[in-house]
Amino acid sequence: MANYESAYKMTDAGNIEVKKIPESTVLQTKEKGEYYDKSNNLFIKLFNYIKANQIPMTIPVESGIKDAEMRFYVSADKKDGGLKDTDSVKVLKLPERTVVAAGGRGSYSEGNIDEAKMKLIQWLEAHQEYEQIGEPYAVYWNSPFRLWFMKHYEVHMPVKQINVAP
Repeated sequence: MANYESAYKMTDAGNIEVKKIPESTVLQTKEKGEYYDKSNNLFIKLFNYIKANQIPMTIPVESGIKDAEMRFYVSADKKDGGLKDTDSVKVLKLPERTVVAAGGRGSYSEGNIDEAKMKLIQWLEAHQEYEQIGEPYAVYWNSPFRLWFMKHYEVHMPVKQINVAP
């Protein structure tokens, strides 16, 4: 991970934390269908875009959990570089956002991601000062070629802090 620019700090395995994701430029691609059926196609589209535009690979990579979508962060030196949408890749500016994040270690499997998502749902039930404002998504910190037991992942749930009556 040290060779790649990081868009934000990783949540350690086994931890749940509220954190701010900074304003960012991302590259996003989508396909019809479920993420786990389409992940390789999504990755190739984004990888080909960064290769063609000489954009360094960054971490993490984010994906939808149900919907087939994936996002790469654009490195700081390229975020204002006149990147253009293509038929398959959109360049998006995302505002700063608050998420509750559950960190994990292991394979990037549907089961592990669903388990982390359930932990976030339970956390949210116990922390009623936060309200879910978006769909959970998966966050991958390592190459698909890294050994499964060494991989780090997170699940993020977009939230906002609310006033809770005493």
